[in-house]
Amino acid sequence: MGQREDLLAGAKKCLVEKGYAHTTARDIVAAAGAHLGSIGYHFGSKEALLNAAVMETFDAWGDAIAAAVVPDAGGTPLDRLRGFVDGLLAAAPEQRAILVASVQAYAQAEFAPEVRAQLVAGYAAGH
Repeated sequence: MGQREDLLAGAKKCLVEKGYAHTTARDIVAAAGAHLGSIGYHFGSKEALLNAAVMETFDAWGDAIAAAVVPDAGGTPLDRLRGFVDGLLAAAPEQRAILVASVQAYAQAEFAPEVRAQLVAGYAAGH
């Protein structure tokens, strides 16, 4: 992995462990094994890095949801819904970190237009 990817991985780890509001730039670089100045070089700001990390985890949660959908499973609509919900609930414990960060994406969407735009685009694609 390159330093940019290391920073994203560190930011995602901090999101899960500390939450968006309680994560500092120093926390991220410690988790990433990077230098403090690398955040500005690669992302411009800590907030931009955290927003990128939130969006990556949100995309991963979308992938987990998509995996729970069984295309052409047959049966009644209720059977298909039941299969989807069962698959989603089965994936939730192993995807806890992604789920936590995804919830934080919703909260950030109110204050970060770029996060809001990415969420809207994600919902449009998923629909």
